[in-house]
Amino acid sequence: YEYVSNDDFNNAMKEYTEAIRLSPNNGSYLNSRAWTYYLLGNYAAGLEDANKALSLESGQAYIYETRGALYRALREYDKSLADYNEALRLDPNYAYAYMGRALTHWWKDQTDENWEAFTADRDKAVSINQAQSARVYSDIGIGWYHLGQYADALRFFNNALEINPGDEKALRWKTKAEAVNN
Repeated sequence: YEYVSNDDFNNAMKEYTEAIRLSPNNGSYLNSRAWTYYLLGNYAAGLEDANKALSLESGQAYIYETRGALYRALREYDKSLADYNEALRLDPNYAYAYMGRALTHWWKDQTDENWEAFTADRDKAVSINQAQSARVYSDIGIGWYHLGQYADALRFFNNALEINPGDEKALRWKTKAEAVNN
């Protein structure tokens, strides 16, 4: 976890892979590696780990949330929404799941109806946990950064900073994105 927090995804991958080698039936380790794959843009590998994690621990909202993010990145929006809905059924106060579902609504189809769904879920996430919502925006921005989509990354870093102006991670990554976007 420390490596991911410090944006050292390659060492995080090594750490999680070793943990899985030692405990192959640990859904939490598989989910952590799935999320790291997401941050690295390797969505297919992340989906494989998330599916295995769910086969071991099907009642964990955080694993459905991770898989929902992976499906969204793969543009499988209906599957993404289904996973976020399941995460929220398991944990109705899970801010990350509300933010993920919000983004999936918007990415699926940019209509007025989906904008309303996006806004409702975003507002719910912020009302549950403002700092957690800022982190979601920041993490999504990092994903866009790694895909070379710097303008999109900046949009998400700015959203994180609107919610939490002191978010050091968002500030650090915004500076990186601005440097390569200009």
